Amino acid sequence: MRLLVTGITGFLGKNLINNLPSDCDLLAIANSKSIKKYQGFNNIKYINCNFENFTEFSDDIIKFNPETVLNLAWKGIPNFSLKNSKYNIEKTMDFFDFISEKTLCSKFISIGSCAEYFNPDGETDENYPKNPKNDFTWAKITLDKYLTKKCNEKNINYINLKLFYVYGKYQRDDSLIPYLIKTYKNKTKPEIKNPFNSHDFIYIDDVISAIWGIINNDTSEGSYNIGSGKSISIYEVNEIIRSEMKISDKIKLEKQNSQIPNIDFYANNKKIKDEINWIPKTNIIEGIKNCIT
Repeated sequence: MRLLVTGITGFLGKNLINNLPSDCDLLAIANSKSIKKYQGFNNIKYINCNFENFTEFSDDIIKFNPETVLNLAWKGIPNFSLKNSKYNIEKTMDFFDFISEKTLCSKFISIGSCAEYFNPDGETDENYPKNPKNDFTWAKITLDKYLTKKCNEKNINYINLKLFYVYGKYQRDDSLIPYLIKTYKNKTKPEIKNPFNSHDFIYIDDVISAIWGIINNDTSEGSYNIGSGKSISIYEVNEIIRSEMKISDKIKLEKQNSQIPNIDFYANNKKIKDEINWIPKTNIIEGIKNCIT
């Protein structure tokens, strides 16, 4: 199976490579400087380009002729501004148009976000209303609509993965769990804005197993939630980390604005379970232990 991957030097991509099946013929679109920073990329094939100049290497992509494209690229995170969001929409559309016109790609996999769901509460499935809350979610929703329409026209199987709160190895240091761990290692107290908000935290290994399941199976088109199927408050996450790191000093956590209701929602994973028989295997305590060690 010929798989073309963008954004491979990011959080998801680095973990994807660690679980690469032996029968997968993978080609990455990536900057050589980023590739050389990570030893795990030593044996992968890649084209030294990015979204700005991929057309300069169009012959290489056409020759590879991917069966499946996994688009992990989203430049500038954590820059969620309108300018950066528009840039990512434009470049992703250009990339897809090239792939759909110049190759025989039959499956295009894109990464979405649970943040697209509008004011979710409790168990949330793929039919929950989507509405932009900010520039980033507007961009994700706009791109999803475009790819859905274009893939229908081109007879390409389009799959959009709605990721919930992914954590684990190679995550940005300023994300919640790495931040809390680093803060306690530095013997300082963390600052937590909304400790009583509850989210669905899903360990990276489970996300990667779902992605490979989507790639390797004859998956039906559409959106698929990928979450743990459970919510846990930020306060409880902090307490797990504190316990595992044997931090005795308990910090006082207060909600900043008592007028705003707490957030509490989690993924309904029934659709992806029924489609590829996927279920998450790592509970939050095991996942946090893996992050600490």
